[in-house]
Amino acid sequence: MTDYLIRTQASHEWPAVHRERLTDVLVPTGYDCQVVDGWGDLHLRCGEAEVSFSGEEPGWLVTVEGDLPDADGFLARVTTQVTEAAGEPCEWLNIG
Repeated sequence: MTDYLIRTQASHEWPAVHRERLTDVLVPTGYDCQVVDGWGDLHLRCGEAEVSFSGEEPGWLVTVEGDLPDADGFLARVTTQVTEAAGEPCEWLNIG
């Protein structure tokens, strides 16, 4: 299991995404992922991996369980989509 954090670059806070837009914003384009039941605000199955997103005060906590090929590319794509939705630059960090 690996955890990541997506946060705003300037203030290092949670980039707000309206609950009704979670699927549009957090499911990365170009990746074969489906929304499935699970914990967090949004839970995905991406091949052999399960990915959950939880909105926390310091940012979006992204937990990856299983093998997610090109995890860096996956996080970069989601972060780009979050940046577009939030209207301010965001970054992602591997936090373990």
